[in-house]
Amino acid sequence: MSVQWPWRKGEVGAYKPLPEQDSPPAGGSSLLDRWRRLYPPVRLALILFTLIFLWYGVIGTVLARIEADPALRPAAGQLPPGGSVAVANAARLLQRQANELVFTPNDPVFFPTGFARRTAAFQSQIILTTAGFVEGLSAAQHSDYLKAAAALLATPPDTWWVRAAMPPVGRPAERVYAEAVNKLEAHNQILASSRRPEKTGLSAAEKQALVSLIGMVETEAVSIDGLLRDGSRSQQSVGLASARGTAFAALLLMRGLRDDNLESIRSSGQAAQWMEAIDQLAAVAAIDPLFMRESHLLRAGYSLMLAGKSMTAIAAVPPARTRYLGA
Repeated sequence: MSVQWPWRKGEVGAYKPLPEQDSPPAGGSSLLDRWRRLYPPVRLALILFTLIFLWYGVIGTVLARIEADPALRPAAGQLPPGGSVAVANAARLLQRQANELVFTPNDPVFFPTGFARRTAAFQSQIILTTAGFVEGLSAAQHSDYLKAAAALLATPPDTWWVRAAMPPVGRPAERVYAEAVNKLEAHNQILASSRRPEKTGLSAAEKQALVSLIGMVETEAVSIDGLLRDGSRSQQSVGLASARGTAFAALLLMRGLRDDNLESIRSSGQAAQWMEAIDQLAAVAAIDPLFMRESHLLRAGYSLMLAGKSMTAIAAVPPARTRYLGA
């Protein structure tokens, strides 16, 4: 029995090529064919995984960005001529974080930013630091607007529309903070139109607000020390974001106090201490590594400690015997 090979001619007979066959595409089959051959439960699982990745991984990452812009300045309506820069900065901090950016501390888990723990920690500390500052101002002066703002800022940052308390439905935290911004702006308008004596140093209200900032900064430094000893990498990352939020808020509020007291600071010989405190707070707020290491947390804790020491030295000077911020 002879065999006819398709590439040999003349030995057995005329060359007869084999019938042409459609060659399969590279890889054996198209992606669509592979998708069709998957079991329906597998296809459903892949679709759900893709949607979850897009929802939390892409959209959530875009929305939950941390902004610590040291060039943030109050709007024209927040700082009228003769008003307080510190009060205006407090209003601008609240407005920027709670009303202009996506406010994440009270987002439920089904929101794209529901798992943005770092952003939530950063924004929460800005709110809490500013709230303590306003509470300090209101405790030492008679201003209905300041007291109303302090009461509004006592609302926890994680307050949402629905809550496990009475009433079960209410305004979310960012709506409450928007009203607090209006109260601070109204207070600054009164300051701008009031007649105030020449200052010789921090007033009692400003001193009380500064003490509140010192407490927040020192608390963050102690918290970082604990995270360096026993915290997991995830806890350390959230702790660094929390420290940055406290430092950023304290930075702008300290700048406001400095600008309100420039002449008295120059004559008191404390300019270096003010500069040191502000520089160290700015250094913490600027720490934003792509991949966090313990060295970043250590640097933040050390800078917070130095800032706290300088702020404590500033607060040790007796308050001025003048009425200010609502006098």
